[in-house]
Amino acid sequence: MTILLTTHDMDEAAELADRVGIMDHGKLLALDTPAALTRGLTGQAVLELTVTPAAADTAERLLEALTALAGVERGEPVARQQPAFAAAGPGGWPGRFGAGPGGNGGRPGNGPGGPRPGAHQDGGEVRLRLYLSGEPAVLLGPVVEALASRGAALSDVHIGEPTLEDVFIDLTGRGLRSILWRDVFVTGREFWVFLAQVAIQPLFMLFVFAKVLGDLNYVSDSFGHLLLPGIVALTAFLTALQTVSFPLVLEFGWTKEIEDRLLAPIPIPLVAVEKVVIAMVRGLVAATLMFPIGALVLGSAPWRAEGLPMLALVLVLGGWSGGALGLIIGTLLPPSRLNIMFALILTPLLFTGATQYPWPSLDRLPWFQVVTALNPLTYCSEGVRAALVPEVPHIAPWISVLVLIVSGAAFMVIGMLGFQRRAVD
Repeated sequence: MTILLTTHDMDEAAELADRVGIMDHGKLLALDTPAALTRGLTGQAVLELTVTPAAADTAERLLEALTALAGVERGEPVARQQPAFAAAGPGGWPGRFGAGPGGNGGRPGNGPGGPRPGAHQDGGEVRLRLYLSGEPAVLLGPVVEALASRGAALSDVHIGEPTLEDVFIDLTGRGLRSILWRDVFVTGREFWVFLAQVAIQPLFMLFVFAKVLGDLNYVSDSFGHLLLPGIVALTAFLTALQTVSFPLVLEFGWTKEIEDRLLAPIPIPLVAVEKVVIAMVRGLVAATLMFPIGALVLGSAPWRAEGLPMLALVLVLGGWSGGALGLIIGTLLPPSRLNIMFALILTPLLFTGATQYPWPSLDRLPWFQVVTALNPLTYCSEGVRAALVPEVPHIAPWISVLVLIVSGAAFMVIGMLGFQRRAVD
C-alpha cells in the first residue's frame, strides 16, 4: 500500500516519507529519498544548537547575535524533531490531528502534536539552526564564545547536512516568491471580492463629498479634483494596512493559520516581509482603480503624465508605510480588541490624513495642523496631490517622500520585532 502525503513542512516530510517529490508550479523538480536529496546539495552545512538563554535574554536576540558571526549565512528557531503523527493522549486521534483530551484540536501547537516552530521547550530551552558557509568545526568556537558572552547555557550541538528546506529553496530558487505568488494568485482569483472591499468606501466618499455636495452648491466644482488625489492616497494606505493587520490578528489569535506560513521553507522574518510586499501590491492596484472610479463619479479625473514617476513613488511608499503599520497592529492587537481598531486607529487615520483638504490650508488651525503632521497618510496625500494637481498648495514633494521612507522604515523595524516575538513565543 502506498500513502501519498502532501505538505510544506519539510521536517515532517523528512520524518515520514520514504521518497520525497518537490513540486513547484505544477512541475516535479526532484524525486528521491530525503537522504539522497540532501546529499546532492553541496557547499552548505548546518549547525543545530539546543540552548537556554539567560534570564534577561531572549531567543530572538540570541539568534540575531549568532547570525551576525562571520561564516553564518542565516539562522532560524526550530521545533524539536518528533514524528508528526506521534501518539495522542486519551480521546484524541494520533498526533497532530488529536482532538480529544490528549489531542490539540488539529493544530500543531504545544501538545502531543508537536510544538509550534521555535516554541520554547522544557526549562526555557530553544533549538536554533544555523546555516553556515564555512567549515562547522572552525565556526563552532566563535559560536560557543558568543553564547558564553551572553550567559546562554549550551546543552546540545549537532553538526549536520543541509535539510530538505535547503533543497527546496535551491531547486525552486524562490522560497519567498512562491508564497508571494500564491497570494497574488488568490487576489486575482477573488478579484471581484477584492474590488468590492477597496472600492465601496472611496466610491461613496467621492459621490457624497464631491458629487452630491457639489450639486447642492455646498462645495465648488473644483473640489472633486482636490479630493480625488486624497482618496487615491487613502486607498493605497488603508488597503495595505488592512491587508496585513486583519489577517494577522485572526491568524495569531483564533485560526492559527499563521503556523502554516511559519512552516514554509523560508526564514521567519521573510514571512513578515512577504505580507508587507503583497499589501503594497494590493494597495497599488486599489489606488489605480480609483482613477476610473473617480472619472465615472466626477466626469473627469486629474491626470498629468509628467507627474507619473512621483505618483508611483509616493503610492509605493504609502503602501509600504501602511503595510508596515498593519504589521505592528496585527502583532499587538488581540482578536477580542478588533473593534478598537476602527474606533482608535482607522477613524483618526481617515480624518487626519489630509485626504479631504490640503495640509498647508490648515495654518488657521495650527493645533490641528500639528496633529495631521503626525499622520503618515498626510504625506501620501500631499505627495499624490503634488503629482496630480500641483497648482493646489501642498507639502514639498521631497519632504513627503522623506517622511514616508522614515516612517515606513520605523514601522517595519517595530513590526518585524513584534512578528518575530509572536512567531517564536
